[in-house]
Amino acid sequence: MNRSILAVALTTALLVSGCGPLKYTLQSTDKAPGADATLFADIHADQGNTRVDFTATNLAPPDRIETGDTAFVAWWRKDDKALWQRIGALQYSPEKRYGSLEAGSVPETAFDFQVSGEKAVDAASPSPSIIFAQHVAPKK
Repeated sequence: MNRSILAVALTTALLVSGCGPLKYTLQSTDKAPGADATLFADIHADQGNTRVDFTATNLAPPDRIETGDTAFVAWWRKDDKALWQRIGALQYSPEKRYGSLEAGSVPETAFDFQVSGEKAVDAASPSPSIIFAQHVAPKK
């Protein structure tokens, strides 16, 4: 394959894929003061979905944020009229005060994202203990 054809193919692939993931820097709510997070959203418009990777630092243990909480869970919803859907539980290290979610999948390209403290790792809906929140959407 000659170089000009390869260059056109690579350029087209980048345009179709959305030119890489979006990066959001999130500050915590007053529930977890001082915690910071990064959300990478790799939007695949051609497939109608988004891969999410999330990391949080300086994050106090769940039971220090809300009595009885044992886990942090990531959620998504299409808009404020839709119900929250579970993405998954964060892997959390209390010693490092670090939480992460890798390769989460959302079947939308624009949505609301949040992380909450939960009483159970398998919670079916988010509690009011919201730690981080972000709207995700492709750049126009």
